[in-house]
Amino acid sequence: MQGLENYKVYHYTDLNAFINIIRNEDIVLRATNCLYLNDSNEIVEGVKSVERVIQKKIDVGAFRNYYLSSFCQTSDTLQMWGMYAANGAGCALGFDFSQLQKAYGLSIKCTYGEKEIDESFKNFYNLNKNGHIVHMGPNHEEEQRRIDANKKQIQDELETNLIITTCLGSKNIAYENEQERRCVVYTDNPLYVKHKVKNGIVVPYVEVHIPKTALREVIIGPTNTSHIAKQSVIHFLKMKGYDLDKVNVTLSKIPYRG
Repeated sequence: MQGLENYKVYHYTDLNAFINIIRNEDIVLRATNCLYLNDSNEIVEGVKSVERVIQKKIDVGAFRNYYLSSFCQTSDTLQMWGMYAANGAGCALGFDFSQLQKAYGLSIKCTYGEKEIDESFKNFYNLNKNGHIVHMGPNHEEEQRRIDANKKQIQDELETNLIITTCLGSKNIAYENEQERRCVVYTDNPLYVKHKVKNGIVVPYVEVHIPKTALREVIIGPTNTSHIAKQSVIHFLKMKGYDLDKVNVTLSKIPYRG
């Protein structure tokens, strides 16, 4: 992967959501509770993998306090336009990935399909269980002694983190083309949780605030490639105080009428 300072990920959305995401003071993204995402098998794919590989039972409900925002690793993808951006009439927001990481704290590159999920989890699990933990930073000898003295505790913590990232980042192979990277927040404080209604379901979400400088690109969808559409987005960004020398506004290159 390219250096994080140049790495962008893309959030596909419609223009109504776009004008709510882009604020005067900062950018506000929604992170949806992981039990209420589009894929009905969310979390279950990873839970089943953990059970298959290490025969450990995991309660799906244990993840009720994790909230996810979804991003795509590619900038102009027909499937993403059709599924998440008003059938191509929306936009894709390109974000500086390093700034997203600072705001969320955890990011996960999704793994797709039973075989790949099991293989990835098994490899990292065995590495943690059988490998030797080596300190690579300053104060090497002192830190290495501390690590060796607490090896079992450190391994247990790494195993827990591995299970969490596997469960939160595993998806059915049907979604493989999305090339999703997820950003994750955790909260058990109901004061931070808001709700929306979607498809007859009350869905919990939290708002994540990121700096305006995180926005690097806006791509306008392939069914909305008129000059006035691009002009309207540029005008809106100017009104909200964004530096257009640092935000590239372009049109999709995909020939698609919707």
